[in-house]
Formats: sequence, C-alpha cells, structure tokens
Amino acid sequence: MNTTNTKTEYQTIRNFFTDSQWDVIDMALNEFQDHDDYQEVLDTIGDKLQTVFDNSVDQTVVITLPEGTNLKRVTTKEVN
Repeated sequence: MNTTNTKTEYQTIRNFFTDSQWDVIDMALNEFQDHDDYQEVLDTIGDKLQTVFDNSVDQTVVITLPEGTNLKRVTTKEVN
C-alpha cells in the first residue's frame, strides 16, 4: 500500500463521490459492523476513509482567491 499519498490524491478520492454518496457509504459500513467476522476489515476501511477526510477539504465551503484579491460588495445600484 502506498503510504505517501499527496493531498491532491486524497482530494481526488474524496471528490469521486458526492457528500450524499459518502453518507450512504458511512451508513452501510455502520450497518455492517454487527458482523463480528469482518470487524478487522471494517476498522481498516474506517481508518483509510478517515485519512481521506483528514487530508482533504470539503469543496462545498472553500473559496480560493488569488493572493492579494480584495473583495468589494457591489450593490445592484452600482451595477446599473
């Protein structure tokens, strides 16, 4: 297993599914944890998924602006 993944690689994995799809994956894993025979595998999957989320960002709330960008509120009066 490659243990030197970059932030970009983790972000690619996170972006592969929507937030709703990740929620379903999480719910499915929680349902499956009652099967004692698979606890070790579930733990390793959980650890890997946690690593993905710890090393990536939620794209729905992040806005990246170029350095030195100044934001100014523009009203409709100024636009017309």
